[in-house]
Amino acid sequence: MERKMQLENLKGFEVECEKCGCVIRTDTKRDCMFQECPNCHERFGFNRNNDPISRIHTAISAFEDMSGVKVRLVCDEEEK
Repeated sequence: MERKMQLENLKGFEVECEKCGCVIRTDTKRDCMFQECPNCHERFGFNRNNDPISRIHTAISAFEDMSGVKVRLVCDEEEK
């Protein structure tokens, strides 16, 4: 089966600690959420049974298994 779905512009994830402002960047190979800030060790609050990065990987897999359709992610651009 030929796969039509490609997430060409998804490069990874960026997480910013609200306590100290530390920015953590990772590529798309990351399969689970960070549990704490590597700088100040503040614990990040999220449901481990509903891990956001893991769910994104599940969604990507579902899209990649589709055929006969083109799908694009639409995001607002952030002005700097």
